[in-house]
Amino acid sequence: MYTDENATVLKREEVSPNIAPRPGVSLAPTVRTVYACPCGAGTITDARVSGFGDHWATIDCPICRDRYDIVTGCGHMWELRPK
Repeated sequence: MYTDENATVLKREEVSPNIAPRPGVSLAPTVRTVYACPCGAGTITDARVSGFGDHWATIDCPICRDRYDIVTGCGHMWELRPK
């Protein structure tokens, strides 16, 4: 099983919102992590908003996108499952 726990991290960056503080608007940074995909031709991008449960992940590789579905909320932040 290919998950965020065993994938190779290529890049991790913290992206802070570039907005003025306002009531009801979060200034929590988003942590964006780029992983190598299983075939090695592309990447998987994962973004998490610090301090919140907001999370998304996407397969940025046309080969792996055809082979796998990305599943979130499965004990890991994401995992790839064969189609």
